[in-house]
Amino acid sequence: MSRENLVLEILGDVLEIDDYLKIDMDMEIVNLKNWDSVNSLRILTYLEEEFYTNISMEKYSEARTVKDLIELTGS
Repeated sequence: MSRENLVLEILGDVLEIDDYLKIDMDMEIVNLKNWDSVNSLRILTYLEEEFYTNISMEKYSEARTVKDLIELTGS
């Protein structure tokens, strides 16, 4: 599974978005269905676990779009 699709799947699971593969990469994450502070932290945790990385809260809070989240997971 590609990095992009895995991030989309995480977003879909946490935010309960059935058609998560249709999420626009340039969409602002705060506009995603069910996005709130609790789900935001859940997503951060899932990203760190799935991609075996540590993402600083500063960098995470700077992410504005879905594409930004994907870029945080590394290459």
